Amino acid sequence: MSISPFVKALRTYLDTPSLALWRAFEAKALEAVSFNPPVLDLACGTGHFARILMENGVITGCDVDKNAIRVAAKEKTLDTVTVADARALPYPDQSFSSVLSNCSLEHIPDVELAIAEVSRVLRPKGIFAFTAPSEQFNNFLFFPRFYDFLGLPNRARRQVEWYNSLQGHYHIDPLPVWAKRLNEVGFTLILYKYYMPSWPSLVFSVLDVTAKWSVRIPRRNPVFVQRTLVHFIPNRLLFRILYYSMVRHSRLLSPLAEGGGLLIVARKEAD
Repeated sequence: MSISPFVKALRTYLDTPSLALWRAFEAKALEAVSFNPPVLDLACGTGHFARILMENGVITGCDVDKNAIRVAAKEKTLDTVTVADARALPYPDQSFSSVLSNCSLEHIPDVELAIAEVSRVLRPKGIFAFTAPSEQFNNFLFFPRFYDFLGLPNRARRQVEWYNSLQGHYHIDPLPVWAKRLNEVGFTLILYKYYMPSWPSLVFSVLDVTAKWSVRIPRRNPVFVQRTLVHFIPNRLLFRILYYSMVRHSRLLSPLAEGGGLLIVARKEAD
């Protein structure tokens, strides 16, 4: 019996529960996309996510993070990995049939340059699939909603600004903005869908913020509370807690009219 990408992602990232949740729903959204080889994993990180989606595909990965590339090379998650900036890719024109980029474009200030580079290295009729926080992302963060509930809108606004700054988010954009960027360099939008509904997004944001909480002990390094607790919870139990709290409501995995994440798939037209 094959294991779904949702379950694989949840298991792969269990040591960071917030990331496990986000990657699981992201994998669910992407599982219907066909990636023809050769594939470029743009801003690949350690390469685990792309390999979850494409077990046997030929995948080239690149990232500016040298440590992540070092892990990808050591664990052989991808076929070839390179330290490279998405805005200046070291590949010849029309090198790839498909490009994947999961939750990376929002971190690039001049993202138009990165999209233009994807168009350059992609073959005509090639597919570019990427995920990013949707324009609804901020509405699904727990702590800003909590402050709004308490009648503290300024505190809620500052919390949103702090969180996005912490995450390095430059782009929390609606679909038309992404479509315009794509059209300007020869792409046609062929598919979009929202993922991460309200309940998982709220849980994700609580887990993500509390992962930063630490206790300072004299003459010792800070102790991160969540990481310490997760260390003592058996992986099987943690998986069951996360899995069943999400999947018991099947609608959470159904097509959404709104969500904290946005999947976009575009096709490059002929040069």
